Amino acid sequence: MKTIMKKRIDYIDTAKGISIIAVVLSHALSNSNSGLTVDHPVLLNWLSFFNVSTFFFINGFLYNESCSEKPFKSIIKKFKAYYIPYISYNIFFMLFHNPFVKMHILEDNNGLYSIKDYFVSFIKVILGKMQPLTGPMWFLRALILLSIMYICVDAISSRIFNGKFRYIINGVTAIILLLVSKLTFIPTTFNFPAACGAFILYYFGVMYRRYELNNLLNKQLVPISIITFFISALIGNTFMVGISGSINPLMDFISMLVSLIMVLAVSQIRPISNISILKFFGKCSLEIMALHMFSFKAISLIMIKFYGYDISLLSDIPVIRLSNLSLLWYILYTAAGLFLPAAFYLVKAKVKSKISH
Repeated sequence: MKTIMKKRIDYIDTAKGISIIAVVLSHALSNSNSGLTVDHPVLLNWLSFFNVSTFFFINGFLYNESCSEKPFKSIIKKFKAYYIPYISYNIFFMLFHNPFVKMHILEDNNGLYSIKDYFVSFIKVILGKMQPLTGPMWFLRALILLSIMYICVDAISSRIFNGKFRYIINGVTAIILLLVSKLTFIPTTFNFPAACGAFILYYFGVMYRRYELNNLLNKQLVPISIITFFISALIGNTFMVGISGSINPLMDFISMLVSLIMVLAVSQIRPISNISILKFFGKCSLEIMALHMFSFKAISLIMIKFYGYDISLLSDIPVIRLSNLSLLWYILYTAAGLFLPAAFYLVKAKVKSKISH
């Protein structure tokens, strides 16, 4: 039993590592200052199939079904687990707003904050507003709602007819919420539509672990990896549903599901599962999610110095957008977005270790 559990943790960490690399590369390829622009839309489209979706699935995979027994206590625990890091990073960037504006890291649209501005901004952060450099943390906002929603649904379904139809009810709810997520008039607070849409991925994660579906995947890892990769790549090259899922919701869902299977299969192929850096990136994926856009600034500054660009370009988010950039810059952005937050993770872990001793 211990061996099986260790294997599961290993491939989950590897899957997270693959997915967080996809998240960082996706942002290295795009610029959102004046609408989405990208030099490689097909690649970005394909990456979007699994970059964040995998994390929703994994959080479902890690869901403890005993949470339904004491739902209120479980909700408080989940809320603290996701909300505290969410506001911590956002408060950090809020506090450094003025220095970052002076250093051209942030745009000077509204000038420097006064004490009143800081107070108002602090209240907004507490209520869920993201700072410019923490855009990727929309995932945590959605995950907070999603976790609460799933615990509530699971608590109810596990009590109806003594839980006889528990997973059927949860599955039907997932389908209903997926349809709700496509409605244009629902509130967007805390990324509610994204939480509704990701509910089914979370549910798949729960079912995947409960019924040990990985045993089926394990039997043909290489063939499944190859087949799902080609299907995913074909969809990514044909349908721009990753960037604009509303164009074809059904194909959007199919692409995510196929790509998710691809990540799970690839992460268990021995030569890949043994890559320690992938597991490490998986373990510090939260830090990478929160800090990679800020880390991009180091490469933007190098680019400005190298080409003699105006320093105001440093405020471009997430990266400096110029046509036909050399592949080297995309690689450098991605490397900085991964390794700098990972270094912070190591320092933080070391500090915590010293404090605890």
